[in-house]
Amino acid sequence: MSKSNLAPKMAITTEYHNQKVYDSYRYMENLKDSIFLNWVKEQEHKLKSS
Repeated sequence: MSKSNLAPKMAITTEYHNQKVYDSYRYMENLKDSIFLNWVKEQEHKLKSS
């Protein structure tokens, strides 16, 4: 997989029971997130054009 295909990472920290959890891809759980949607559209375009 080329670097351009990698999903963008975001610095997201959530705290559960006084324990910090770092999840760079948590935003992908929100299917309406514009960054995620744009990445999915780019991947679809690359797939169709290959």
